[in-house]
Amino acid sequence: MNGAAKGDFNNADENIEFEKISIQKVNINGVSMVKVTIQPGWNWKEHMSDIAGTEWCENRPVGIVVSGKYHAKHNDGTEFDILPGQAYVVEPGHNLWVVGNEPVIAYEFYQDSN
Repeated sequence: MNGAAKGDFNNADENIEFEKISIQKVNINGVSMVKVTIQPGWNWKEHMSDIAGTEWCENRPVGIVVSGKYHAKHNDGTEFDILPGQAYVVEPGHNLWVVGNEPVIAYEFYQDSN
C-alpha cells in the first residue's frame, strides 16, 4: 500500500448500472469510494429490494450529496431529507429515494472489511 494514492471516477475500477441508478467505484488503499447518480423516480424499495432480497437496504452509506434531493427513512422511524452539501450516515435497515425532478449525485465511502 502506498502512503498516498488517488483514483479517478472517469476511469473507475468498477461501473455498476441498475434501473435509474449508475455507480462508479474506485478502490484506494482499502477504501471504496463511489459516485452515485440516481434518476428522479428512483426508490430503493421499488428498484433494489427484489435484487437485494431484503425489505430494507442493509448497506451503511456514508456520504455527501452534491446535487439533487435525497430522502432517508429508517425502520426505527427516523426520517429526513438530504440536500446538496449535507453529509449523511444511514444505518442498515433503511429506504432512500430521490425527491423532485433533479437527479441526485452523491459520493459515498465504504471501509473495506478484512
